[in-house]
Amino acid sequence: MKKLLSLLLLTPIIFLTSCSSGGDSSSPLPSELIIGDWSLNELEVYQRIYNYLPNGNINTINDTSYTLNYDQILQYDFFMTYTFQTDGTVIEQVYDGDNITSETDTWVISDDSKLVTSTGSYPMTITENLFTMSGVSSIEDNGDDTYLETNLDMTFVKITNPIQNNQPSSKKINNLNGSTFKILSIMDK
Repeated sequence: MKKLLSLLLLTPIIFLTSCSSGGDSSSPLPSELIIGDWSLNELEVYQRIYNYLPNGNINTINDTSYTLNYDQILQYDFFMTYTFQTDGTVIEQVYDGDNITSETDTWVISDDSKLVTSTGSYPMTITENLFTMSGVSSIEDNGDDTYLETNLDMTFVKITNPIQNNQPSSKKINNLNGSTFKILSIMDK
């Protein structure tokens, strides 16, 4: 009788525990959320110019960081979209003030929430309407024993109409070293 009573008392607990973790209330996976068209909405930029000392240590000559919101990015006549497709391809379109370029690559989201393309792996966060990609970086040799390091964090917003043909302009973003700053693509890291 005690065993039957114990079994009857435990049955609701077992039932509630087994039902609480299940089924249809699960959130979409990042690989499902990313499908569609995304427009660059915010750009966080860190740049530094450095050289190497004779002992091998790095000497930072100048560094800066800044954030451009959507309106500021458009003021530089720059526009970037990604179209992530269910077949594992991504189409990147960039308008740089003069030209629209389009490149196609492959993509996958790793188990540790990194966007992986043929050019690298980038930490990311994603919701239904926003995704942020971190760590897009490059190092450029300035030709005078100094180097320009650029690191970008890019936030994209989901859109319904991909890039349109904008009017060209000569506005550019300037680097710390005075040259024209072209915002890096994840496809030509």
